[in-house]
Amino acid sequence: MLNRHYFISTENILHLGGRAEAVLATYQMKEGAAQTLLVHYPDAEKAKEAYSGFLKHYLPDADASGIAKLENNKWCGASIKGPLLAVVLEADSREIAKDLLSGLIGKDK
Repeated sequence: MLNRHYFISTENILHLGGRAEAVLATYQMKEGAAQTLLVHYPDAEKAKEAYSGFLKHYLPDADASGIAKLENNKWCGASIKGPLLAVVLEADSREIAKDLLSGLIGKDK
């Protein structure tokens, strides 16, 4: 269902379905824009599996903070906290991606 709105993969690398609840949103700020995804899994282990799958299959060039520059010069990143997975799919800058990841799951910058 997510691929209708934003294509990620032909495989279910985020383990969506079942009891996972997701929200896809676009943020527009004066500094730029970003497409984001926030997923709440039934438990932290499922979120961790999805995070690992996303980094392995979609964002293999991510640095230690889970952020990488895409071929289209946008920034993408992912972060987890407990059962929550936050993904910034396309951000106009690294700083926007970092700030949104932090804000979506309540981590320190």
